[in-house]
Amino acid sequence: MADQKPVEESDRLEQWFDFTQKLCSTLDIEDAGKIALGVALRFTGLKRGMLLTRDKGKRFRIRCAQNQLGRSLTVEEFPSPDSLIEEACKSFSPVHREAHTDSVKTVLCIPLVSNPASESNVIGILYLDSPEIIHFGEAEKEVVRMFLMHAGPALETVILYDWAIKDPLTKVYQRHYFDAYSQIEWRRTLRHKHPTTVLKIDIDHLREINEGFGRAEGDLVLQKTAQILREICRTEDLISRYDVDEFAVLLPETDTSGARLVSNRICEEVPLLLTRDPEKPVTVSIGGAEVPRCSVNSIHDLMKLADIALYQSKQAGGKRAIIYEPSLTSAHKKVF
Repeated sequence: MADQKPVEESDRLEQWFDFTQKLCSTLDIEDAGKIALGVALRFTGLKRGMLLTRDKGKRFRIRCAQNQLGRSLTVEEFPSPDSLIEEACKSFSPVHREAHTDSVKTVLCIPLVSNPASESNVIGILYLDSPEIIHFGEAEKEVVRMFLMHAGPALETVILYDWAIKDPLTKVYQRHYFDAYSQIEWRRTLRHKHPTTVLKIDIDHLREINEGFGRAEGDLVLQKTAQILREICRTEDLISRYDVDEFAVLLPETDTSGARLVSNRICEEVPLLLTRDPEKPVTVSIGGAEVPRCSVNSIHDLMKLADIALYQSKQAGGKRAIIYEPSLTSAHKKVF
């Protein structure tokens, strides 16, 4: 047994080294959360878990949830962890409890801090549970200590990056990130000679919604619109909140025909969002432009054409999508 212990410790250190490498190699909060959850579940023997991180308002928000097989779970499948989170945040220490419900018998709440040595602010919570009673020995306690040492600082970097590039209300990208990334995509488009389309999406009468029902209702409309855009668009598409009431979407390798399909789906889905007045559904106006169908010299020029198409859509009464055609308006010559 004396010879076996160093081997076990070496194996554990190797796995932890692999974990920290993976965690530090991503800037995507969902990917980082899945990596942390996978390792925690494997070492503790618990069956499922979720990662919560604090937003800029200091509220905890669930980022990802999964079982030990890696299957994604919904928030509704978990009991409320509020009391455990409060206890972990106050103590800066893991909270391990036996629960007494039909579905959960053991819970573990690990606070993630940016600097464990100084007990700085809790930036995240790793919640784990199991339908079986699981007692923790020294090996499991060591896993928890390792999480406190490594996961917190690594996740802080990811969280700060997420804050920098995502709109806090809608959780889609901010304009500055869209502008920077679209330049990269523009160069790729020129190199591979693939079509690329940009869409400008304006929520019709958002000011009236804010004035008539309150800003909270307007914020909800923005959030649900962003959710619909995420559901309709592909993972490789780039969605951003481009202005107060406007979104921009970059569709790589998408021609005018494909852009019309996406735009029409958005126009059909968004009216399902209702304000408190069911007689006035929320609608959007969309303008788009595609290269190489439109001969432009930069992604900035393509955005100008999408703006012209959006203006045409608004002038026609909104609630529709128009993809720019050079013959659409004489404004094409004036722009360039």
